[in-house]
Amino acid sequence: MKLSHADGRETYYETFGDPRDRGVVLIHGLGAESSSWRNQNHWLSELGYFVIVPDMFGHGRSAALGDDGLKDWTRQIEDLLDHYKLASAVIIGVSMGGVIAMNFSVSRPYRISALIVSDSFAELSTAGEKLLGFSQAIGFRVLKLLGRKLFARGMAAAYPQVFAKSAREYMFEHSLRADFDQLLKARKAINSISVLDALSRHQAPSLIIVGAEFGEGFVKINRKIANAIPGAEFVVLGESMDPSPLVNPREFNNRLALFLEKHFGRGAQSSVEVSDD
Repeated sequence: MKLSHADGRETYYETFGDPRDRGVVLIHGLGAESSSWRNQNHWLSELGYFVIVPDMFGHGRSAALGDDGLKDWTRQIEDLLDHYKLASAVIIGVSMGGVIAMNFSVSRPYRISALIVSDSFAELSTAGEKLLGFSQAIGFRVLKLLGRKLFARGMAAAYPQVFAKSAREYMFEHSLRADFDQLLKARKAINSISVLDALSRHQAPSLIIVGAEFGEGFVKINRKIANAIPGAEFVVLGESMDPSPLVNPREFNNRLALFLEKHFGRGAQSSVEVSDD
Protein backbone atom coordinates (compact mmCIF):
# COMPACT_ATOMS: atom_id res chain seq x y z
CA MET A 1 0.00 0.00 0.00
CA LYS A 2 1.03 3.62 -0.43
CA LEU A 3 0.16 6.71 1.57
CA SER A 4 0.34 10.13 -0.10
CA HIS A 5 1.65 12.95 2.08
CA ALA A 6 0.78 16.65 1.88
CA ASP A 7 4.11 17.43 0.20
CA GLY A 8 3.41 14.97 -2.62
CA ARG A 9 5.75 12.24 -1.45
CA GLU A 10 4.56 8.68 -0.88
CA THR A 11 5.22 6.08 1.80
CA TYR A 12 5.12 2.41 0.94
CA TYR A 13 3.89 0.35 3.87
CA GLU A 14 2.23 -2.90 4.83
CA THR A 15 -0.29 -3.64 7.56
CA PHE A 16 -1.09 -6.78 9.52
CA GLY A 17 -4.06 -7.40 11.77
CA ASP A 18 -7.24 -5.51 12.64
CA PRO A 19 -7.16 -1.67 12.55
CA ARG A 20 -9.43 -1.68 15.61
CA ASP A 21 -6.65 -3.22 17.73
CA ARG A 22 -3.85 -1.34 19.48
CA GLY A 23 -1.44 0.04 16.91
CA VAL A 24 2.21 -0.92 16.55
CA VAL A 25 4.66 0.80 14.18
CA LEU A 26 7.83 -1.11 13.23
CA ILE A 27 10.73 1.08 12.06
CA HIS A 28 13.62 -0.60 10.25
CA GLY A 29 17.33 0.18 10.30
CA LEU A 30 19.64 2.00 7.92
CA GLY A 31 19.82 0.34 4.50
CA ALA A 32 17.02 -2.10 5.35
CA GLU A 33 13.32 -2.08 4.47
CA SER A 34 10.00 -3.07 5.98
CA SER A 35 10.77 -6.67 5.01
CA SER A 36 13.39 -6.85 7.77
CA TRP A 37 10.49 -7.23 10.26
CA ARG A 38 9.31 -10.50 8.69
CA ASN A 39 9.66 -12.37 11.99
CA GLN A 40 7.57 -9.84 13.91
CA ASN A 41 4.77 -8.52 11.67
CA HIS A 42 2.43 -11.56 11.46
CA TRP A 43 3.34 -12.68 14.96
CA LEU A 44 2.37 -9.35 16.52
CA SER A 45 -0.92 -9.29 14.63
CA GLU A 46 -1.69 -12.78 15.95
CA LEU A 47 -1.18 -11.41 19.47
CA GLY A 48 -3.92 -8.87 18.80
CA TYR A 49 -2.06 -5.83 17.52
CA PHE A 50 -2.58 -3.77 14.38
CA VAL A 51 0.88 -3.61 12.84
CA ILE A 52 2.06 -0.87 10.46
CA VAL A 53 5.40 -1.50 8.75
CA PRO A 54 6.66 1.32 6.50
CA ASP A 55 9.66 1.76 4.29
CA MET A 56 11.10 4.91 5.81
CA PHE A 57 11.88 7.85 3.53
CA GLY A 58 15.11 7.18 1.66
CA HIS A 59 14.56 3.41 1.71
CA GLY A 60 12.75 0.75 -0.27
CA ARG A 61 9.69 1.82 -2.21
CA SER A 62 9.08 5.04 -0.28
CA ALA A 63 10.04 8.52 -1.50
CA ALA A 64 13.46 10.08 -1.01
CA LEU A 65 14.44 11.55 2.33
CA GLY A 66 14.25 15.34 2.37
CA ASP A 67 16.64 17.82 3.95
CA ASP A 68 14.73 17.86 7.25
CA GLY A 69 15.90 14.37 8.16
CA LEU A 70 14.48 13.46 11.56
CA LYS A 71 11.56 15.86 11.17
CA ASP A 72 10.73 14.23 7.83
CA TRP A 73 10.52 10.81 9.48
CA THR A 74 8.47 12.17 12.40
CA ARG A 75 5.88 13.56 9.99
CA GLN A 76 5.92 10.29 8.06
CA ILE A 77 5.01 8.28 11.17
CA GLU A 78 2.42 10.80 12.33
CA ASP A 79 0.72 10.77 8.92
CA LEU A 80 0.44 6.98 9.11
CA LEU A 81 -1.15 7.20 12.57
CA ASP A 82 -3.52 9.91 11.37
CA HIS A 83 -4.47 7.84 8.33
CA TYR A 84 -5.70 5.05 10.60
CA LYS A 85 -7.07 7.45 13.23
CA LEU A 86 -4.72 6.11 15.89
CA ALA A 87 -4.31 8.53 18.78
CA SER A 88 -1.15 6.67 19.85
CA ALA A 89 0.78 3.51 19.11
CA VAL A 90 3.55 1.25 20.34
CA ILE A 91 6.64 2.46 18.48
CA ILE A 92 9.37 -0.13 17.89
CA GLY A 93 12.61 0.83 16.19
CA VAL A 94 15.89 -0.92 15.53
CA SER A 95 19.21 0.85 14.88
CA MET A 96 18.33 3.86 12.69
CA GLY A 97 14.71 3.03 13.48
CA GLY A 98 15.50 3.35 17.18
CA VAL A 99 16.84 6.85 16.60
CA ILE A 100 13.68 7.73 14.69
CA ALA A 101 11.49 6.19 17.42
CA MET A 102 13.23 8.12 20.20
CA ASN A 103 13.05 11.37 18.27
CA PHE A 104 9.34 10.75 17.69
CA SER A 105 8.83 10.03 21.38
CA VAL A 106 10.30 13.35 22.50
CA SER A 107 8.62 15.42 19.78
CA ARG A 108 5.23 13.65 19.90
CA PRO A 109 5.07 12.16 23.43
CA TYR A 110 1.27 12.13 23.41
CA ARG A 111 1.29 9.67 20.49
CA ILE A 112 3.42 7.02 22.19
CA SER A 113 1.74 4.24 24.18
CA ALA A 114 5.04 2.36 24.57
CA LEU A 115 8.59 2.68 23.24
CA ILE A 116 10.84 -0.24 22.29
CA VAL A 117 14.33 0.54 21.02
CA SER A 118 16.85 -2.04 19.83
CA ASP A 119 20.56 -1.65 19.01
CA SER A 120 20.55 2.12 18.75
CA PHE A 121 21.90 5.38 20.21
CA ALA A 122 20.42 8.63 21.55
CA GLU A 123 23.41 10.91 21.03
CA LEU A 124 26.94 10.95 19.65
CA SER A 125 28.87 12.77 22.35
CA THR A 126 31.91 10.69 23.33
CA ALA A 127 34.82 9.91 21.01
CA GLY A 128 33.68 6.29 20.71
CA GLU A 129 30.12 7.30 19.87
CA LYS A 130 31.25 9.77 17.24
CA LEU A 131 33.51 7.13 15.71
CA LEU A 132 30.50 4.80 15.51
CA GLY A 133 28.48 7.37 13.60
CA PHE A 134 31.01 8.95 11.32
CA SER A 135 33.07 5.88 10.38
CA GLN A 136 30.03 4.39 8.65
CA ALA A 137 29.43 7.61 6.73
CA ILE A 138 33.03 7.59 5.55
CA GLY A 139 32.68 3.91 4.63
CA PHE A 140 29.62 4.67 2.51
CA ARG A 141 31.56 7.33 0.60
CA VAL A 142 34.44 4.95 -0.10
CA LEU A 143 32.22 2.05 -1.07
CA LYS A 144 30.18 4.27 -3.38
CA LEU A 145 33.32 4.55 -5.50
CA LEU A 146 33.93 0.79 -5.41
CA GLY A 147 30.41 -0.31 -6.34
CA ARG A 148 27.39 -2.04 -4.88
CA LYS A 149 28.72 -5.60 -5.06
CA LEU A 150 31.72 -4.79 -2.87
CA PHE A 151 29.46 -2.77 -0.58
CA ALA A 152 27.11 -5.74 -0.24
CA ARG A 153 30.00 -8.05 0.58
CA GLY A 154 31.24 -5.60 3.20
CA MET A 155 27.81 -5.37 4.84
CA ALA A 156 27.43 -9.15 4.88
CA ALA A 157 30.91 -9.59 6.32
CA ALA A 158 29.75 -7.90 9.54
CA TYR A 159 27.70 -11.05 10.25
CA PRO A 160 30.13 -14.01 10.03
CA GLN A 161 28.58 -16.02 12.87
CA VAL A 162 26.48 -19.09 12.12
CA PHE A 163 23.57 -17.72 14.13
CA ALA A 164 23.58 -14.52 12.03
CA LYS A 165 23.02 -16.30 8.70
CA SER A 166 19.59 -14.73 8.12
CA ALA A 167 20.90 -11.19 8.71
CA ARG A 168 23.99 -11.83 6.56
CA GLU A 169 21.88 -12.92 3.61
CA TYR A 170 19.40 -10.09 4.08
CA MET A 171 22.09 -7.41 4.24
CA PHE A 172 23.85 -8.74 1.15
CA GLU A 173 20.67 -8.89 -0.90
CA HIS A 174 19.43 -5.42 0.05
CA SER A 175 22.82 -3.75 -0.20
CA LEU A 176 23.01 -4.75 -3.87
CA ARG A 177 20.36 -2.12 -4.64
CA ALA A 178 21.59 0.53 -2.23
CA ASP A 179 21.16 4.21 -3.04
CA PHE A 180 24.40 5.61 -1.63
CA ASP A 181 23.25 9.23 -1.70
CA GLN A 182 20.16 8.37 0.32
CA LEU A 183 22.16 6.23 2.74
CA LEU A 184 24.56 9.10 3.35
CA LYS A 185 21.68 11.53 3.87
CA ALA A 186 20.02 9.14 6.31
CA ARG A 187 23.30 8.55 8.16
CA LYS A 188 23.85 12.29 8.46
CA ALA A 189 20.30 12.70 9.79
CA ILE A 190 20.64 10.11 12.54
CA ASN A 191 24.11 11.40 13.48
CA SER A 192 22.40 14.64 14.51
CA ILE A 193 20.29 12.94 17.21
CA SER A 194 20.64 14.39 20.70
CA VAL A 195 17.68 13.38 22.84
CA LEU A 196 19.29 11.80 25.89
CA ASP A 197 18.32 14.66 28.20
CA ALA A 198 14.81 14.91 26.75
CA LEU A 199 14.26 11.19 27.35
CA SER A 200 14.31 11.88 31.09
CA ARG A 201 10.79 13.31 30.62
CA HIS A 202 9.54 10.27 28.70
CA GLN A 203 6.62 8.66 30.56
CA ALA A 204 5.42 5.76 28.42
CA PRO A 205 6.56 2.19 29.22
CA SER A 206 9.93 1.58 27.59
CA LEU A 207 12.12 -1.37 26.71
CA ILE A 208 15.71 -1.11 25.47
CA ILE A 209 17.23 -4.21 23.87
CA VAL A 210 20.78 -4.65 22.61
CA GLY A 211 22.67 -7.58 21.12
CA ALA A 212 25.89 -8.45 22.91
CA GLU A 213 27.99 -9.42 19.90
CA PHE A 214 29.04 -5.90 18.83
CA GLY A 215 30.91 -5.55 22.10
CA GLU A 216 30.61 -3.87 25.49
CA GLY A 217 31.03 -0.41 23.99
CA PHE A 218 27.81 -0.78 22.01
CA VAL A 219 26.03 -2.31 25.00
CA LYS A 220 27.10 0.70 27.05
CA ILE A 221 25.64 3.11 24.48
CA ASN A 222 22.28 1.35 24.73
CA ARG A 223 22.46 1.18 28.51
CA LYS A 224 22.74 4.98 28.51
CA ILE A 225 19.37 5.14 26.78
CA ALA A 226 17.77 2.87 29.38
CA ASN A 227 19.33 4.83 32.24
CA ALA A 228 17.95 8.09 30.81
CA ILE A 229 14.33 6.89 30.64
CA PRO A 230 12.51 6.61 33.98
CA GLY A 231 11.54 3.00 34.65
CA ALA A 232 12.89 1.67 31.36
CA GLU A 233 13.63 -2.05 31.15
CA PHE A 234 17.02 -3.06 29.74
CA VAL A 235 17.86 -6.39 28.12
CA VAL A 236 21.12 -7.68 26.63
CA LEU A 237 20.64 -10.54 24.15
CA GLY A 238 23.31 -13.19 23.71
CA GLU A 239 24.05 -14.41 20.17
CA SER A 240 22.67 -11.20 18.76
CA MET A 241 23.73 -7.90 17.26
CA ASP A 242 22.25 -5.01 15.30
CA PRO A 243 19.59 -5.74 14.03
CA SER A 244 18.49 -8.06 16.83
CA PRO A 245 14.95 -8.60 15.44
CA LEU A 246 16.59 -10.26 12.43
CA VAL A 247 19.69 -11.83 14.00
CA ASN A 248 17.98 -13.42 17.01
CA PRO A 249 14.23 -13.11 16.38
CA ARG A 250 13.26 -15.88 18.77
CA GLU A 251 14.78 -14.26 21.85
CA PHE A 252 13.89 -10.75 20.69
CA ASN A 253 10.25 -11.76 20.32
CA ASN A 254 10.23 -13.53 23.67
CA ARG A 255 11.44 -10.39 25.42
CA LEU A 256 9.01 -8.25 23.46
CA ALA A 257 6.13 -10.59 24.33
CA LEU A 258 6.86 -10.39 28.06
CA PHE A 259 7.00 -6.60 27.92
CA LEU A 260 3.77 -6.22 25.96
CA GLU A 261 1.89 -8.67 28.14
CA LYS A 262 3.08 -6.86 31.27
CA HIS A 263 1.85 -3.47 30.09
CA PHE A 264 -1.12 -4.33 27.86
CA GLY A 265 -2.31 -7.67 29.15
CA ARG A 266 -1.84 -9.53 25.90
CA GLY A 267 -1.64 -13.31 26.02
CA ALA A 268 1.77 -13.34 24.38
CA GLN A 269 3.31 -16.70 23.64
CA SER A 270 6.71 -17.59 25.02
CA SER A 271 8.16 -18.63 21.68
CA VAL A 272 7.74 -17.92 17.98
CA GLU A 273 8.50 -19.66 14.72
CA VAL A 274 11.03 -17.69 12.70
CA SER A 275 11.43 -17.42 8.97
CA ASP A 276 14.25 -19.05 7.06
CA ASP A 277 13.52 -17.02 3.90
